[in-house]
Amino acid sequence: MFASVALARPVKLTRKDRNVVAEQEKLKKELTAYMNMSQYEQSVIMKRRLKAFLTDTDRMPKELIFLLRNMRIVQGNNQSFGSPVNRIKITGYWASRSLARSSNLTFSERIHEYANHLLFRSVMISLDIAFWTTRLKQWFWAKWGKRTESFEDELERTMRGLMKGNMGIDVDTGVFNG
Repeated sequence: MFASVALARPVKLTRKDRNVVAEQEKLKKELTAYMNMSQYEQSVIMKRRLKAFLTDTDRMPKELIFLLRNMRIVQGNNQSFGSPVNRIKITGYWASRSLARSSNLTFSERIHEYANHLLFRSVMISLDIAFWTTRLKQWFWAKWGKRTESFEDELERTMRGLMKGNMGIDVDTGVFNG
């Protein structure tokens, strides 16, 4: 989750024929109306928009589908083996590193990307602490013959809690199993 947040970049779409002021006014009205709704009404709107997005397959790049499928396979393997590696750190590190080492950057853009990469690496320290704390807890309880949650299991539990708390969606236990 930290990797996703740290690497989030705003999408910059440019069109010459758009009316920016009118779009901003429309967005302000929609946001005001949305903020005045109850949480239930907001969740219904979010579900409807998500469903519309997922049914329109032309909006989703095929490369992203391939990448997500690959990541799910790695997540499932990692979970079935008790989380021997921190897959989020590895994936996030290489994504951040490739952004910083992109060959078509100007000098100032490269400095900016290296600064972002450094920030990302510092944020990843907290993820490393969580991962190794979980691994130590697993090791300790294994010495006593007890099985505890792996890092992937904790992530799954946290994600189910976030989906339930923020979006009102009750996710089954086996959904994230690989």
